[in-house]
Amino acid sequence: MADGYSAIAVRGSRAFDSMDRDMQENFALYSRTYDSLPEDRMLMLVDSICPSSEITDRGLTYTYRWPDLTILVSAMPSSELPDHLRGFEGYLRRGIYGGKVPDRGERIIRRILATRLVIGVELQPGRDEQERADELVGRMAGGLRPIIFHRDELFDWMSRLLLARDGSFDPDAELD
Repeated sequence: MADGYSAIAVRGSRAFDSMDRDMQENFALYSRTYDSLPEDRMLMLVDSICPSSEITDRGLTYTYRWPDLTILVSAMPSSELPDHLRGFEGYLRRGIYGGKVPDRGERIIRRILATRLVIGVELQPGRDEQERADELVGRMAGGLRPIIFHRDELFDWMSRLLLARDGSFDPDAELD
């Protein structure tokens, strides 16, 4: 659903493969669907857990807490968005493409620059055997339809490789 958070298949995708479950992980979701996190959806995002929410130095932050897992979901303040997006554009142009950006790369950059909301997701201590973290990120991706940045690679909202560090990609990844 474009207007709600629905689960998608993220397990078994490259974004979630070969991860050490005891290692903290971070994701950034770049969405042009919303300007802010929809509170009603965030409160219903995880079955049986009502998150706490507060304004932190990260922005509006929702904390989902279990005895063995904490997931922080933070919306970047809109005042920080322009500088962040320009920095990310520079990373792609120079860091990934070495200054020689192909047409597909320009499309990725245009899509990133159209971002209206950046969400940071931090998993502490890391992903869990019960796959609660996978489910949360998957549900958010289903609603936000973001580009997902994880471990220096970009993925589409279905966790298909949009752009790897070496410039490779999955031709089935959705760009628009």
